[in-house]
Amino acid sequence: MSPSRLPAIHLAADISVWISALLLGTWLRYEFALRYVSLESLAVTAGVIVGSQFVVGVVFGVYRRRWRYGSFDEAMAVALTFGASGVVGTSFAFFANGTVPRSVPVIATALAGLLAVAGRSFWRLWNSRVERPTEARPAVVVGAGEVATQTIRTMLANRNSSFLPVAMVDDDPLKRRLRIQGVPVMGSTEDLVRVALRSGASTVLLAAPTASQATRRRIAELAAVGGLDLLVVPALDDVLSSGSVEVRPVTETDLLGRPPAAIDPEEISAYLTGRRVLVTGAGGSIGSELCRTITRF
Repeated sequence: MSPSRLPAIHLAADISVWISALLLGTWLRYEFALRYVSLESLAVTAGVIVGSQFVVGVVFGVYRRRWRYGSFDEAMAVALTFGASGVVGTSFAFFANGTVPRSVPVIATALAGLLAVAGRSFWRLWNSRVERPTEARPAVVVGAGEVATQTIRTMLANRNSSFLPVAMVDDDPLKRRLRIQGVPVMGSTEDLVRVALRSGASTVLLAAPTASQATRRRIAELAAVGGLDLLVVPALDDVLSSGSVEVRPVTETDLLGRPPAAIDPEEISAYLTGRRVLVTGAGGSIGSELCRTITRF
């Protein structure tokens, strides 16, 4: 659907909401009967309210812009628009010579506001389900901060995404029951393998730029034990500037927290060639790389 058509669709939906709310408000006011009110007067009141809804909605930006995600700014704009339109309708019912009581626009304003919020929430929920990637690898996201939030939102809004976030792990106990776009935190980093098995994930996305190097190495070890592919999510600035999440394989620099040391082959060759070398701690990442380097001489 073209974004330029959305304001018109929202306006049409809001008009339908107001008409339904006025009829329902009248029905409630007259104890489930409509025969005591002039439908002509009710139609005139509806026309006044709908006209006010359009004018006020344009002023507050409800029908001039598009909110991709639900926000406090949008909620305030919608509330002010419906509230102002309800005041206009109530004032018209008060001064006009008709049979529409003042309580009807008041009741209708509350009902219309609830219906508008519910409609927008349902539309976003349905739209998010439609835009979710269908052929993607399920992934566990490590971290539940800003980087993870933006990563999950970006991936779920892109049908061509290669990864589908299905769970998160985070060591902060305050985030244990957190959900981001429906993706739950299912444990701590120590539960990584269990969470991956439970959620059917085969990939781990490291989205915790502030994690310590010890935590990063532990995550890499757990991913290796569980046979999971470990990928790194770029920094938040890169995600926001590009509008997409370009993950990459984890490197030794990510685990060491510093760039690899430069090696002078001639200097090393001078005192290693022809010698037997004992390496302690050769089972680790640094020691094993050191052994591979030494064998070249």
